[in-house]
Amino acid sequence: MHEANLTTEIHIDTSAIPDHVRDRLAAATLECFKEFIKVPGNAEWLDQRIAARKAAQAATKGAKS
Repeated sequence: MHEANLTTEIHIDTSAIPDHVRDRLAAATLECFKEFIKVPGNAEWLDQRIAARKAAQAATKGAKS
């Protein structure tokens, strides 16, 4: 795949997802997250990723000002 074909945005019409499908997806996602956080080091890794993303967003926002 060529990089020119990649996108950084995905648009999903959530109103088209039936409630029962949405609820099952949410429950499965929450269960996976809980299991992920149980693994030693994963919570810290996630905190670092979140901090890095916020710093990058702040830097981008500051560069645009």
